[in-house]
Amino acid sequence: MELHEFASLLTQTDLLVQYHSFKKGDAPNPPYIVYTAIKPETVRGDNERYYQIDTVLVELVTDLKDLDLERILESLFDENKLFYEIEDESHIETEELFVKSYLVYLY
Repeated sequence: MELHEFASLLTQTDLLVQYHSFKKGDAPNPPYIVYTAIKPETVRGDNERYYQIDTVLVELVTDLKDLDLERILESLFDENKLFYEIEDESHIETEELFVKSYLVYLY
């Protein structure tokens, strides 16, 4: 799956989806999703690259912990056979935001 296809898939959550970040002062009210392509995983051996797995960091941003939204997002990954790991969950006190981060591997 290509990054643009993955971005389109994220819009099926009916949340605002943004690549990398919002401009300062332009962040909407939560909930929303921010995704960023990060260092790909490369499978190699015998002095050659066999294939590359693109990795995307997906952050679900909410003003309150929202298990229903987390389930919706995780179900979307599962239904599309996307392998993911929960990377982190944090609370940004100064912004009063909860952020749940996922690493999603695009084969």
